[in-house]
Amino acid sequence: MAVWPNGTKTRPSISSNYGPRPSIDTNGDGRPDTSTFHSGTDFVGFEEIRAVEAGTVIIAGPNGSNGNEVAIQHANGAITRYWHMEPDLRVRKGQRVVEGQHIGDKGATGLATGEHLHFRVDFPLGTHHDPLAYMAGRLASVPAAPAPASGSAALTAADVAGWSYRKVQGDGLVYWEPTGELARRIQQGMANLGIYHDLVDGIWGPNTRKAIQTLAREGGYSGPLDGLIGVNTIKGLQNGRARKGGYTGPADGVPAEYTWNGVRKGLGQ
Repeated sequence: MAVWPNGTKTRPSISSNYGPRPSIDTNGDGRPDTSTFHSGTDFVGFEEIRAVEAGTVIIAGPNGSNGNEVAIQHANGAITRYWHMEPDLRVRKGQRVVEGQHIGDKGATGLATGEHLHFRVDFPLGTHHDPLAYMAGRLASVPAAPAPASGSAALTAADVAGWSYRKVQGDGLVYWEPTGELARRIQQGMANLGIYHDLVDGIWGPNTRKAIQTLAREGGYSGPLDGLIGVNTIKGLQNGRARKGGYTGPADGVPAEYTWNGVRKGLGQ
């Protein structure tokens, strides 16, 4: 179902993990110049970088401090990003690639202290998640997603277009949360169920999040109703109400447009 960026089912060696870390001086001037949160996992020990899954290239070329980057949009909405590559990329923007395809070679372009691959997973673009956790799910033997409930068609690109989101920090998860009309419709649907008792105003606050956790119990969430949205809450939504609304992606706990719009449609909104 997937391979690591070295093209095999065996994880390559890691030189730096995802998460908090001290800022690094990449140009030798004595002043650290990188973020104190590492947005990907750094891999070493191989040269040829390969696509972890099939998809469409959406970035291919120089991209500021990322150096030469390739980014691939996959069918489940995730975007895998490959930074600091050598200039002779093997793919171009808009190109379809297959799992394991050679997309370029490991380099040290951009803000980098040596040759390595900075492998990042976004879902959607601009929102990073732990690549090791994501890949563990993609490499596992995951059964096919259940079919949508009777009378509910699978979500399409048109279903998820035009809605607004904002970036937030959840319970160990950085993700995008609905705002505006999308948030208001989800609130209205939960109010109709009797699990949301605040203003239907599109403002996504603690009471909305607690109602979301209540809704997630349909899909197996058993945690506290504390308003801290994390992976288990999202899995509950994906296995429950989002499936009723046509969500056909994996129950991976990664919230993006298709999950939230599945919830919206599953609530009749």
